[in-house]
Amino acid sequence: MSAHLPTKELYDSFSEFTKPAHSTNHVHCPECAEYDSLLEHVRREDLSIEQIGTVCWGPVAFLVPDAMAYYLPRLMELALVGSSNKDGKPFFTQFLVQIGLHAPSEPQFSRLKPRHVALVHRCIEAIGKSYGKEIEEECWEDWLEEAIGKWRA
Repeated sequence: MSAHLPTKELYDSFSEFTKPAHSTNHVHCPECAEYDSLLEHVRREDLSIEQIGTVCWGPVAFLVPDAMAYYLPRLMELALVGSSNKDGKPFFTQFLVQIGLHAPSEPQFSRLKPRHVALVHRCIEAIGKSYGKEIEEECWEDWLEEAIGKWRA
């Protein structure tokens, strides 16, 4: 974990958010119901890469605001420690696509306070510092800069 974002700080900062009864709009469609069932008994600290899935399959894009706020410290932690998703791709790229490239003003992030937004911003900057070589190799520099700009508090 980056020295700039210790795990304890992430979890402490989001400790006000408790696990919601439903993580997705479970009545919306069968896919949302499947993701809700998948996360039904998953505590934030135990959320695994297998449960997160990939950019194309997984619950992150479908999390309701309360669930996003609850799981966000774990998602940031997994992005910062160099985890790989189910496809073997670096999870930080999935984090940038599913979190970073969306503005904190979007409904999914409506429960976040300015201090949470600032932590996400710090996380995105830390991803850039820690994985700059990989980002450059994949030509993701513009996406990284866009994400940093969107989350700048």
